[in-house]
Amino acid sequence: MKNRGYKVLLLGAILLPGCTLYQKPIVPSANPPEAFELSLEAENFRNLNNTWWRNFNVPQLNEVVDKALANNYSYQATLKNIDIAQTYVLQNMTLLFPQLGLDYSYSRDKSIINVGNSVSAAPQLSGASNIIDLQLLTATVNYEIDAWNQVHNSVEQAKADKETAIGNTNVFRLTLVSSVVNTYFQIASLNETIDNFKKQYQDAVEIVELNEILYQSGLVDDSSVLTAKNQAETILINLKTAEKQLQVYVFTLAYLCGEYPEQFDFSINSRLSDIHFDKLVPGAVPAQMLGTRPDVKAAFSSVLSFGFIEKQNIANFLPSLSLSGTYGYANNRISHLIKHSNALWNYGFNMVQLIVDYPQLYAAWKRSEIQYKQAIDTYHNTVINAFAEVDGSIASYKDDILVLDASKRQLDNSRELVEIASAQYTAGLTDYITYLTNDLSMLQTDYNLTLKELLLTQDVVMLYKALGLGIMEESDEDARNS
Repeated sequence: MKNRGYKVLLLGAILLPGCTLYQKPIVPSANPPEAFELSLEAENFRNLNNTWWRNFNVPQLNEVVDKALANNYSYQATLKNIDIAQTYVLQNMTLLFPQLGLDYSYSRDKSIINVGNSVSAAPQLSGASNIIDLQLLTATVNYEIDAWNQVHNSVEQAKADKETAIGNTNVFRLTLVSSVVNTYFQIASLNETIDNFKKQYQDAVEIVELNEILYQSGLVDDSSVLTAKNQAETILINLKTAEKQLQVYVFTLAYLCGEYPEQFDFSINSRLSDIHFDKLVPGAVPAQMLGTRPDVKAAFSSVLSFGFIEKQNIANFLPSLSLSGTYGYANNRISHLIKHSNALWNYGFNMVQLIVDYPQLYAAWKRSEIQYKQAIDTYHNTVINAFAEVDGSIASYKDDILVLDASKRQLDNSRELVEIASAQYTAGLTDYITYLTNDLSMLQTDYNLTLKELLLTQDVVMLYKALGLGIMEESDEDARNS
């Protein structure tokens, strides 16, 4: 009875880890809120989709984004990581099948006999009867029993690593698309800014010339001339700075599209004033959709991967079980080799448990346990960061859309002032400098509006990036694999 009890305990010690090793790693919930802190109130908003940049309704933008996704070398390199991860899946799956081997050998040797305690060559016989020829043909089968689910866990780990690679690739894709869209609108904004500064400079030069005439006539002092000149020089500096920035952003866009700047020929004629910002964002965003954000999915898959690694390291403490067998034929003549009378075979069952490697096995398991817990912390932090980014982008959009509306009203007022000044100048009620000053003020207000429009495009891009939209769809991956 006592021996039977020990056997039961031993069997339980073996089976209990086995049951644990067959379970999927546990990923504790991050307990995210059911809704975001802020919401948007938008009418006629576009549907949430992975090609959100098309909501801007700018064909040139769609073209340049497609070009970047097709030609950006860094993005193409990250796509290869998915293919590499898939090879590890296939490599680990091969361990689920038995290993087969086929061997043929030919040997010639002399027969030997024992003489007392020594070994000597056999006595010479007539002819070559003491020479032995041996033809050997064997097939071997080795199969390691996956008793502790170690191989299956390695396969699942490889699949989780592939999902992590897909998530990381989509993170890069989101960054690439966002950079392309932001760069495109930076260029569009600078085109408008440069045209605006040229008009401002033209007005400023005229104001300088008129003040010089008035100074020569003794109607104003030299401070008016110097003030007008400083204003003109400031505008000229801003113009040259904008032209330099435009060149830099064009070079950046060329790089993002995988082309040399010297060979990049892509003119942008879009105007930010043509964008309907009230139709670019969703009115309601479900919090659950953050589960599809690529960095969240990658962090989740990373937890599973380290969980499967820990289970593999636990299995290393348990004995490995394997079956092996050999079947073949042996004869001194190849023509008579494959006959039932020449058959030979063997089979066996092996159980191996390494004891001397216990410290090394323990260190590997302990490391994987810590990495598993670390991955859980990283996953929870990623979810929290995702909510923070969405809330932040919504807050920025809500504030900036109000500022944009105020800037539009301010521009309308400036235009009315210019019209009034023009009418007064025509009627002889005011001088031309007053008209130019009002026109210059209106241009500066228009420039400020362009900056607000650019800022709002960046808010929209940030919002869609924070929501994790713009990732590869299944049809994209299927097309790439084909």
